[in-house]
Amino acid sequence: MTNFTVRDCLLSRCPRVDANIRLTAQGVKDGIKYPRFKRPFDQDKAPIVWPMPSLNEIEKTLKKAQRDVEKVLRSLGCIEI
Repeated sequence: MTNFTVRDCLLSRCPRVDANIRLTAQGVKDGIKYPRFKRPFDQDKAPIVWPMPSLNEIEKTLKKAQRDVEKVLRSLGCIEI
């Protein structure tokens, strides 16, 4: 089962592919190098994996954000604590 019809291909996909091929070919003649698509698993470097914050770090960050917001609202006269 496909997610497009032959009509869709002829009307929308084929002209885009043709334009891409023509632009790439013209770019090669003019000395322009177009970047090629690389799948994430084909890249040379492994992606950086950031560690998840602990619950304590999340709680501290949220409390700091709350204090900062309260400070700004107090300075604007929106709240009185």
